[in-house]
Amino acid sequence: MPPRDYQPSKAEIEEEFDMPGADIKTVRSAFFRPIRVATK
Repeated sequence: MPPRDYQPSKAEIEEEFDMPGADIKTVRSAFFRPIRVATK
C-alpha cells in the first residue's frame, strides 16, 4: 500500500491498460462482477 500522502504523477494517472486478446465476455466479467466485502 502506498503512503497516505502519495500523489501519482501525471504519467501514472494517464497510463492506459490494455488487455490484448480479451473478448467482450472476459472484459465484462473482470469489470462488472459483484464485489464481496468481508467484515469481522
